[in-house]
Amino acid sequence: MYKRIIVPTDGSEITAKAVRTAVDLARLCGAELLAIAVKEPFPYSAISEMQPVPPQEFYDA
Repeated sequence: MYKRIIVPTDGSEITAKAVRTAVDLARLCGAELLAIAVKEPFPYSAISEMQPVPPQEFYDA
């Protein structure tokens, strides 16, 4: 049926249930199981756009 199953997880209880289900399905099908850890990106900050300009001597080196 399936050759590969990919399951994402963020460590939450709901994704733990999805991982357990994916493990069972992979065993049933004889499929390879790939787990991907995901997390929330850092919140946007206007400060992150403020990049200091290096002195000219850095460019000349």
